[in-house]
Amino acid sequence: MLQVLLIFLLIAAAVFGTEAEPLSGALQQALPQLGQQGSCKELPQFGVGIHPRRNPDDINVGLVSDVDARMVRFDISWMEVERQNHYNFGSYDHLISKLRESGRSIVLLLDYGHPDHSDGTGENGLPLPPRTPEQRAAYSKFVQAVAARYNGPDIAYEIWNEPNIAWFWAPEPDSTAYGKLLSEAVSAIREVEPAATIISGGLANMNDPPEFLHELAQAGTLDRLDGIALHPYRQDEPENSLYDITKFKNAVAEPLPIWITEWGYSESWLAKLDTSHVQQRLAVMTARLMLTAALAKAKAALVYELIDDGTDSKDQESNFGLYDYDLKPKLAATAFRTVAEIISACSTYEFRLDKTIDVVTATFHFDDFVSYIVWTYAAGRPREICFAADARRTQLQDVTGNRIAVQTCADSRVELQVSESAGPLILQTKNSLFQ
Repeated sequence: MLQVLLIFLLIAAAVFGTEAEPLSGALQQALPQLGQQGSCKELPQFGVGIHPRRNPDDINVGLVSDVDARMVRFDISWMEVERQNHYNFGSYDHLISKLRESGRSIVLLLDYGHPDHSDGTGENGLPLPPRTPEQRAAYSKFVQAVAARYNGPDIAYEIWNEPNIAWFWAPEPDSTAYGKLLSEAVSAIREVEPAATIISGGLANMNDPPEFLHELAQAGTLDRLDGIALHPYRQDEPENSLYDITKFKNAVAEPLPIWITEWGYSESWLAKLDTSHVQQRLAVMTARLMLTAALAKAKAALVYELIDDGTDSKDQESNFGLYDYDLKPKLAATAFRTVAEIISACSTYEFRLDKTIDVVTATFHFDDFVSYIVWTYAAGRPREICFAADARRTQLQDVTGNRIAVQTCADSRVELQVSESAGPLILQTKNSLFQ
C-alpha cells in the first residue's frame, strides 16, 4: 500500500508547469529543426508507465502489446527488495521476463529510501533519502544488485524519481546530496555492466528543473550518464512544454539525450473545461504530447499511465490511464497506438510549421506510402486547408481511428478542416511509384 501511495502522489507533485510561454513563441524558439528532415531513428521510442502489483503481469504485458508501447517503465522499490542485507527480486522476475519475451525495452526506476539506511521518516511517511556515505553505499549496493540481475541492452536504469521536490527528497531538495547519490550509483552499476544505459532521475516540472540540472552538471555528476530525464506535465497545451524542454536541454553545456519518463493528462483536468467530451479530449492531448515529444527529438517518451488508478472521476490521480480501472480501453489507447505505430515504423520524417495559420504538418515516409499528421495548437475556428495530396489516392482519419470522407478543393487537392479541439488528422497517400 505504501508504494501505491507513492505513485499516487508522484503526479500530484508534478502537474503544475512553469509559466507558459506563448505558443507561437515556444514553437519558434524551441524548434529550429522545423522544416528539416531526418531519419525516424532520431524520434522517440514511445512507452507507458505501469504499476506491477496493481494488476497481474499477464494483463500488464497484454495491454502494453495492445497499444504497441515499445518501452515500459516501473519502479523497483529498494525497501521491498532488501531485507537484512539480502535481496529478493521474486516479485519482478516474471514481469521482466515476459516483457523481454514480447520485445519491449524497460526503464527500471530505482527509488525511495530504506528504513535500515535512513536517518528518519519524512512527512510523506517514507524513509528519508540516503545522505551519509554509509547510506549511499547501501543504495549503490542495491542498484548494483538490480543491474547484475537484469543487465542487458533492453534495460535502462533511472536513478531516483523527482529529486527536485521535497515529497521525494525530504526534507527539501538538495542537488549536492542527490548528485553524490547519482554519481556513486552510476559507478556501482558500471562495475557490473559497463555498457549500461543510465539516466538521471526524472525532474518534476516545478522548482526550476533547469537550475537543478545545471547544478548537477557543474558538479560533474552528469559526466557518465546516457541521458537526462524530465516530467513536463502541464494542464494546458502540450506544445507549451517545448519551451520547458528546450530550457532543460540548454541547462547543460554538453548536450545529453533527453528522456521524458512521465507525461500525461488526467481526465479530471479536462472535465473542468468540457464534461461531455472528456475521452475524446484525452485522446487528442495524448496524440499531441507524443507529437510534441517527437518535435523535441526526445530519446524516449513514456505516457503516464497504462491503467487508471481508481474510479473517482474527480480525483486527478485516478484518471491518467489509457485504460480505465476495469481495463476497458479509452479512446486515448487508440490514439497512442495510432501515433506510436506510425513513428516507430517510418523511415524518414519532416516537420513543417505554417506560422500564418498555426498548423504543424508532420510527414512520415514509408516504402510505398506517406503518412501525414496535421494539427493546430491554436483554439478558435477550424483552419481550412487545401492540402497538397491527390484526393483520389488518399485516406483520411482522426487519431481515434474514425474514417473521414475525403473532400476536395477545386484543384483536386484534399480539403482539411483542422481544429484544436478535434485534434490531429492523419492522411495516408500512396507514393507516386505505386499509383
